[in-house]
Amino acid sequence: MSDSYSRMLTGLLRASHLTTFEQLPAVVAQHARQAGFAPVRMYVSDLREYVLREVTGVGLDAAHGGRS
Repeated sequence: MSDSYSRMLTGLLRASHLTTFEQLPAVVAQHARQAGFAPVRMYVSDLREYVLREVTGVGLDAAHGGRS
């Protein structure tokens, strides 16, 4: 694993315990940009894996404007 990827993952782990679910897409995008990844999208699935939804960090369910 390259050094930039290691720094990205380390930074995400350090930030994650202070990050709300709504803030997570922006935090992931920030660390990904620093490692040379852009743009990034974050998706979550329900426990039964019936629904896959993009997390945007906007709106009541943090998915406003995202892809389903």
